[in-house]
Amino acid sequence: MAATVAIAAVTGTALFTAEGPRRPASESPSPSTVTSESTVPPAPVPSGPTLSSIDYVSSEGSGRLTITGHGRSDGLTLVEVALSAATGYQSFTLMAYDDRGAQYDAVSDRTPSPQVISGTIAAGETLQGNVAFDAPPGPLVLVLVNDRYEAVAALRVS
Repeated sequence: MAATVAIAAVTGTALFTAEGPRRPASESPSPSTVTSESTVPPAPVPSGPTLSSIDYVSSEGSGRLTITGHGRSDGLTLVEVALSAATGYQSFTLMAYDDRGAQYDAVSDRTPSPQVISGTIAAGETLQGNVAFDAPPGPLVLVLVNDRYEAVAALRVS
């Protein structure tokens, strides 16, 4: 079971469906993005440099997760993020997984301000800030999980 969770987390696929039960890894859906034919309005693009970005559609709403920077400091992996909601609202917690599947929760007491670790945003809002993980050097997958335990979006930090 731990291997299934690790594989799903590292590849950024959804661990839970809107109905709640976990799908077997062989049935995991591919990540989806908002296309130009979608009726969902695009999320605002944060100003400044963008390293990677993904649009998401969840059971709560839609928006965009963007990584605007990352690096190492004092033994932590620091990630600069922007989180935008286009429709509805989005509850969120940011966590990370390494290539072995180890999970890392954000380290709030060592994350520089402004912090974007967990909370809720509404349509039209954009949060920009930092999240830090006490993870060893190397690539991570940043995962946005909502209060319904749905893996909403994932981006590789390398």
